[in-house]
Amino acid sequence: MIDNPSSATAQYAAEGDGDVKAFLDALEQQGLPATAFTRPTNLNPAEVEWLGNGISQIVEFTPFLGFWVATGQLATGQKFSLTLLGQRELSRTEWLVILGSTGGACIIGVATVVGGKYVVKVLGKTDTVAEAVRYLDNAPKGIEFPAFRPGDSITKALPDGSYPRWFAREAAEKANTIQGRYWMNRAVQAGPGEFTPRQLARMRAGFAPEVQIRVRLPDGTVETRWASKELHHNLGNRGVPPFDEPIHLREVWPWQHSQIDRFRHTGYEFLGFVE
Repeated sequence: MIDNPSSATAQYAAEGDGDVKAFLDALEQQGLPATAFTRPTNLNPAEVEWLGNGISQIVEFTPFLGFWVATGQLATGQKFSLTLLGQRELSRTEWLVILGSTGGACIIGVATVVGGKYVVKVLGKTDTVAEAVRYLDNAPKGIEFPAFRPGDSITKALPDGSYPRWFAREAAEKANTIQGRYWMNRAVQAGPGEFTPRQLARMRAGFAPEVQIRVRLPDGTVETRWASKELHHNLGNRGVPPFDEPIHLREVWPWQHSQIDRFRHTGYEFLGFVE
């Protein structure tokens, strides 16, 4: 999120212009639940969620004397300016942050980007910077989403909350890709006799079914090779939600794919299947 500081052990400013007490008092006037002020000691992900009942506050991070300052205006009209004293990445889109001043209380919250603006959701507070730093250093990495299982949506978020990539060659990564998940789910839904045992074994591992075919190369040579089935995006935009959903995908063999996608070239002429 912010290049400096990158962790809770960064050097802090000697003075801070953030009035944490006034900020918290103003948040209370907006209806911040008292539980949001529970001291965040040894929190686990479930407790972080429980403490996350606080006000979501739009802030702007701006550099000042080598540090970053969170500024904004509360619903009451009161303006605030709090120094970013530390941060820790929870996922690709969320950061645990400490806002405050070196001489007093600190606010702990989760920062994310919404509509191009930073939004900080207040989780709690500590009485001193040292307490906030200890919490930041010992805080859990973040809430993890359940891993994909056959039958789940092929675009289900990865454990860190990010969107899955389209393809990976490694067998260990297939369950983290949309293409691999598609074939895993397809194996579950396959009808009797639709695929061979060998093809089903590949599909359960996240690989496309393959067959042996005869092809003619540009130099006239005829050879036998293995060909894997492919997925064509009817609306294009591979890797972009919602175009990766099964309703927009079509199973095709490579030579079929080349007939409907001008960017797909096989480099051979299909002659037939090997019985």
